[in-house]
Amino acid sequence: MRQALETDDRLSSAEVKLELDNLSPADWVRVERLARRIFSGVAHASHEDILHEACVKLLSGERIWHRGYAAIPAIVSVLESMASNHRKREKNGPIDPNAAVATAEPMEDESVLVRQVEPVNSITPEMAVSDGQQLTMLDALLADDVEAMLVAYEWAAGRRGREAAEELGMSVNQYEAARKRLVRKLESMEDERRQG
Repeated sequence: MRQALETDDRLSSAEVKLELDNLSPADWVRVERLARRIFSGVAHASHEDILHEACVKLLSGERIWHRGYAAIPAIVSVLESMASNHRKREKNGPIDPNAAVATAEPMEDESVLVRQVEPVNSITPEMAVSDGQQLTMLDALLADDVEAMLVAYEWAAGRRGREAAEELGMSVNQYEAARKRLVRKLESMEDERRQG
């Protein structure tokens, strides 16, 4: 009885398998593109391997797929969590990928020399908190509209209009409808932010 209660709000392994099997090839292309974007900049992580790992974690029950969530947002949520964990491990890990390494051998080809550039971080803690809150609000607004969420990801990647529609495999009308829904949701979020 207790086990049944624990799984009422989450899909069982069989239900997860059925949801994954029901994804169309176009859906898998979208999920793979999202995985590539989510894991961009993460060293030592192939987005294909991580996508496979996310599906395995969902099937095994290690990661929860809440009842009522559409497939793409459920998978994206797991991917975002995994990417965050990878970035934390990289940041707090023993190896600094940005560290300059000295060599005992002299360099013979001067054209190979690379100048060391010090990064400048202009993001304040307040900005980071505000951005995080806005992303959480946006995720909540778009949780029930996969197409609008995909359009938002395309915008974040710098693609608009026909280029974004082609990248997503959408018709121009389908893209335009999703774009309008996204704009309405962003405007409602902006109105809430101004009032709050």
